[in-house]
Amino acid sequence: MSHKIGVFLLKLSRILWCSAAILVPLVMFPWTTDHFDFNKAFVLVILGTGIAASSFFGMALTKSLRVKMHPVLLLPAIFLLVTALSSVFSLDQATSFIGEGGQEHTSLLMGIFLYILLLLGAIFLEDEGFQKSLSSALLVGSAITGALTLVTFVGISIPPFQNTVGVPTAFAVYMITMTMFGTCVFLTEMGQETKAKSWAMKISFALTALATALTLIAFDSILLWALVIVSTLALFTFVFARPELLQKTAILAVPGLFLSLAIVFIFVQSPLHGKFPLEVSLNQNSSLTVVRLTLAAHPIIGSGPGTFGIDFNRFAPPELNSSLFWDTRFSSGMSEFFTLLATHGVLGFIALLLFPLALGLFAFRTVVSTRTDWHRVLPPLVGGITLLGAFFLFAYTVTTVFILMIFAAWIAAITLPPSRDVSHAHSPRLALVSSFGVLLGSVGILVAVFVSLTRYGAEIAFAKAVARDREGGEAMEIIKLLNTAATLNGRNDGYYRNLSNALLIQTSKVAADTKADPAVIQSYLASSVNAAVMAANIGPNDVANFQMLCTVYREFSSVVKDANNHAISTCEKAVTLAPNNPKYLVDVARTYIVRVDLLNALANGDDKEVAKTAKDAQAEALTKAGDALSKAIELKGDYASARYYSAFVEERKGNLAAAIQSMEVARALNQKDVGVSIQLSLLYLRQGKNDLAEKELLRALDLDPKNDNLKWYLSVAYEAKGEKEKAINLLQDLVKTNPDNETVKTRLEKLQKNEPAPKPVIPEPIEPTLPPAESTAPSAPVTP
Repeated sequence: MSHKIGVFLLKLSRILWCSAAILVPLVMFPWTTDHFDFNKAFVLVILGTGIAASSFFGMALTKSLRVKMHPVLLLPAIFLLVTALSSVFSLDQATSFIGEGGQEHTSLLMGIFLYILLLLGAIFLEDEGFQKSLSSALLVGSAITGALTLVTFVGISIPPFQNTVGVPTAFAVYMITMTMFGTCVFLTEMGQETKAKSWAMKISFALTALATALTLIAFDSILLWALVIVSTLALFTFVFARPELLQKTAILAVPGLFLSLAIVFIFVQSPLHGKFPLEVSLNQNSSLTVVRLTLAAHPIIGSGPGTFGIDFNRFAPPELNSSLFWDTRFSSGMSEFFTLLATHGVLGFIALLLFPLALGLFAFRTVVSTRTDWHRVLPPLVGGITLLGAFFLFAYTVTTVFILMIFAAWIAAITLPPSRDVSHAHSPRLALVSSFGVLLGSVGILVAVFVSLTRYGAEIAFAKAVARDREGGEAMEIIKLLNTAATLNGRNDGYYRNLSNALLIQTSKVAADTKADPAVIQSYLASSVNAAVMAANIGPNDVANFQMLCTVYREFSSVVKDANNHAISTCEKAVTLAPNNPKYLVDVARTYIVRVDLLNALANGDDKEVAKTAKDAQAEALTKAGDALSKAIELKGDYASARYYSAFVEERKGNLAAAIQSMEVARALNQKDVGVSIQLSLLYLRQGKNDLAEKELLRALDLDPKNDNLKWYLSVAYEAKGEKEKAINLLQDLVKTNPDNETVKTRLEKLQKNEPAPKPVIPEPIEPTLPPAESTAPSAPVTP
């Protein structure tokens, strides 16, 4: 009975292999923030554990242990050791060990799973029948993926299924690979025992090739055409090495057509150019800069798997600030080659390179040998060459590394010495070792599944929180979901960072209520600070964590002792982590501006000595704020936020003319930002330029006719010009929209009584005035 169960489990393992070949490229779910790789990694781990468990238990129950031993199969283990060492000293251990932020395929966990699958695949793929089944599954997966893309070309949209692989270039690379693989499958007549199966394979291959051709023409990328040329030339090289393949002229027309298309469209623009969604990635020069500086800091084992985003923040070239993507965080380089060199170092790159080189030598030797089974190596070999070519041209995804692992296992199964069956039916020692191995493997599988399930649950909760926030949902529901995500996955700093931000906004809302319980406010404030501190502790090299911590401390500098000092130190830490991004220099300046305002009470007090000390401290703070803003403007001359806060610095120095000049520049850079217009009009009013204030406020009202602040300050401008009837009309409108605002009512009554006001005092805004849109701060700036 146990033997039959073991045989069933071994068959189940093969079914799971084929299921993974179909599902991994297709899986994408809308209930997580990352629809693609996060879900693919989860499915791969679940199916991988199923494959490993069914294989191990199947061999144990059939009392036969199959082993394939060869030095080449130990080379990936060397790379895993380097990866483990790099993960221990990583700049982000959670990402390196488990994988976060779209870098699941680089994690140590994924590497271990792929290596286990490689060893198992190298054994089971010795069976030619399994090879044919797996080749069918691979082509069925690519056919479905391609078919979903084909319908978009004829005008039928099935969002978000136009591309289930992930980023557009990854989809294109996958389709090119499967087209070349399928060509070799038919070239070597694999998987065509029955007429029905033959037709199914032919339809799958036809859909794959057609979708690939249309995708390439729509992309019209020189790098993709270069990959096509490399893969087709490799295929034709093997064809000429084996003249018997030249008889298959019909199937050889497919790579011939692709080669012709590549040659033509390298020089002529495609008629479908630009029809495919654009993808933004680092160029070669920027990637080289980040890699070179990262290797200078971490030459041997790199910065850690999955940490390219941290490297980019630290070493991004200043030239990027002149582009539209100056504040974009790139989590990978132009290609996997650049990414791996930075994150795994020289040692990691060499360790990885050894395996494909050694395996490739065995594969080439087999293809040109007199072995009768040489043709079985050709499909995975050509597919593997295509993916290795993509290694130097494009970034990898979970789909890419999984397909590459299948090809490597396939080649190893055929070209390396066959596996040996070691029976332990009559060997107590071997039975004991086998049982212990099964037990150890079971524990490992349970741990891996538990970690994956908790991570997945956390991501679902986080995605719900994001969706509720976009829908304008209740703050407490969003906070509860974020807290659930952070509890389930306590190693994800992003969850804590977003929780801190949500708590910060909730604290501000509660504090605005004069009847709120101070204990409740204190509780929200403490929770916000604790969440931000936790994020910074988990990700001490992620600049976003310190920006969040800086924001929390800055917003409550007036109510928390030494909060401003903490805000300054965390802002300066953010600058060290991303020295070429002007955004964090502006945060430093804003924090110093808050310090200046906090010292006003002392500077205007009766104690002259204390007042002098406070004024000196204010002057020092304004100088440091000005220096930070000058550096920000030097890095990015068209940065509106830097000009915006430069005006505040000049205003606090008493230089209204310079303040107006800076704010005018900010307005010119951000003409649709009503907050900038309000601040500029306030400066005009303070300088007595009432006509300019009126003109600016009227311009802003055209952009936002329902903005009460604009009407409020426009009434001040009218009053200053002596046009009280216009001011009264505006205030009467404001009373209707703000019936509970006593300030508006009082001012209206004063004007209606015609009380003299030669120089009206500029009142506080009715509602918060937001800084320029590019600022991510959750609260309003201090108005002059």
